[in-house]
Amino acid sequence: MLTLDMATDTPLERELVAFFGEAQSVDAVLDGLKLALWCPKGPPAALTAAQRYIEDRQGLAAFGWPRGRSSGRQSRSRLGTARVAVAGVLATPALFEPGQRVVLARRELPRAIFAELAARLEYQPDLLGQVLGWWYGLDDELPATRPLFRETGGVFPEGGTLEDGVSALVLVEVNDCWLVLSERGLLTYRFGLRLVDEHEVKFVRANVDLEIWRARLIDPTPPGEVLSRFGQAAAERARHDAGAVTVRCTRER
Repeated sequence: MLTLDMATDTPLERELVAFFGEAQSVDAVLDGLKLALWCPKGPPAALTAAQRYIEDRQGLAAFGWPRGRSSGRQSRSRLGTARVAVAGVLATPALFEPGQRVVLARRELPRAIFAELAARLEYQPDLLGQVLGWWYGLDDELPATRPLFRETGGVFPEGGTLEDGVSALVLVEVNDCWLVLSERGLLTYRFGLRLVDEHEVKFVRANVDLEIWRARLIDPTPPGEVLSRFGQAAAERARHDAGAVTVRCTRER
């Protein structure tokens, strides 16, 4: 189960949170929503052209903007919102404008869309330097070969290299984007409960061969230290009002 803390005090952020909630809802999943962008300056100029494309099997994209930003006839909620077929997004890259914020980008989207998101909005679902793998309890049976499903956990080592004794931030994938786990969310995850109860878990990394690491919970990294210790990219993916979950990694095999 994933729990999101989306409390905020400012009106504009409340509107963003409302749009975030709509994009992550069960109804949005059932509707086939694959991409959602928040547009603080108002609806994209190319929106009308993109809406000429009919819905297709690739899914839908949603654009949201604050009230009072020329929502026009497209708005169907208390926010300014509009939906576009993914085919329309592919044909209209001008939909992506500076200042927009990616709220949702499913990995099954066409690669061309991710290329535009990277080029126009500097969006990357992965964090350069992250190390991905799978969490296991100390007494769990470990896999002999690489699991068939993709990695479900990650760490971001201080200094950029996973090595014996290094401190690392814990990463979690939230809607197909890797983020730094805060201490507020630690108990949301099974491996987090194990870290708190047993102080250690095992982290299996698929390198040339499977690597087995032990991760021990240490004091969280304060928000003000994430930038200096782990860099700008990690700081942008960490909460600014809670410590970042940090572990000490040691190689077992």
